[in-house]
Amino acid sequence: MITVTLNGNDYNDGNTPPNNMGNGGSRKYLFPMLTDLVAHAAAKVALCEAAVTDAAEQADLATTNGAAQVALAAEQADLATTNGAAQVVLATAQATAAANSAATALNAPGTTADSTTSLTIPTSVPAAKSLTVQTGKTIVVGMSVTIAATSSPTNRMSGAVTAYDSGTGALDVSIDTVDGGGTYAAWTVSLGNVPPQPDTDYITTSKDITRRENLVNTTAGAITGTLSSTPAEGDYYGFEDIATNFGSNALTLDGNGHSIKYGTSIDTTLVLDVSGISCAVWFDGTYWRLS
Repeated sequence: MITVTLNGNDYNDGNTPPNNMGNGGSRKYLFPMLTDLVAHAAAKVALCEAAVTDAAEQADLATTNGAAQVALAAEQADLATTNGAAQVVLATAQATAAANSAATALNAPGTTADSTTSLTIPTSVPAAKSLTVQTGKTIVVGMSVTIAATSSPTNRMSGAVTAYDSGTGALDVSIDTVDGGGTYAAWTVSLGNVPPQPDTDYITTSKDITRRENLVNTTAGAITGTLSSTPAEGDYYGFEDIATNFGSNALTLDGNGHSIKYGTSIDTTLVLDVSGISCAVWFDGTYWRLS
C-alpha cells in the first residue's frame, strides 16, 4: 500500500478508511486530497520564492560591503536555486503519486470485471440486469458501476449494484442511465456512472426513435420514424412539427412489430400529415396509442 502525506493529511491507495482511494473511497477523498496537494505545492513554491528573495537581498548587501559579500551571496543564490529545484521535483513526484493512486483505485482489479453474458441495453429505465463476472471481486451492494459493450464502449448502461455473489460471480444491477443501445455478449464492468444524456432529439431524416421528445423537420422530404421493438408499458415518444411542413412532407411512425391504435383504426404505421401538429404515442402493453 502506498501512502502520501499532503498538507498534514495521510492518503493511501488501500481499502481501509480514512482517506483511502480503494474500495470506492476515491469518490469521497479524491477532491480533498487534490485540495491538500494544491496547498502543499503552494507552500513549497512559497519557500522557493522566499529563498530566492533572500538571496537577492544578500546580493545587494554584497555590492556595498565588498567582494567577499558578493561571493557569499552568489553561493547562497546557488544554494537557493538547488533547494528550490529539489522542492519542485519533490512536489511534482508527490502530485504524480497522488494521481497514480487515484487512477489505481478507479481501475483496481478488485472493482473492474468482464462478462460474456448476452445483454440488451434497455430502452427505458429503471431496469434490472443480471450478468456473471469473475469471482472474488470487491464489488459491494450500493456501488455505482458502468457496464459497457467491450467492442463498442459508447454503448453502455450504469446503475447501482443490488447483489453480488463473490463465490459465483453473479452480479445484479439496477440500471438508471443508458447511452446508446443494442445487444452484446462481451461487457466491461467498471466503477462510475454514465453521464446523463439529453432526452430530446432533432430529426431531419428517417431513423430509429430513441429519445422521449423529438423535434421533427421534414423540409427536405418525408421521414419515417421507427418506434422501439421492445417497448415497456407506459413508454412514450413525443413529436413536434417544428417546420410546420407535415402537410407537404409527412412523418410516418412505424410500430416496429406493434400495431398503432388511433380512434377505431389499428394499423402497423401512423401517418402524421397535419402541419404544425404536436402529439405523442404511448405503449399500453399491446398497442402504441396516439394522444
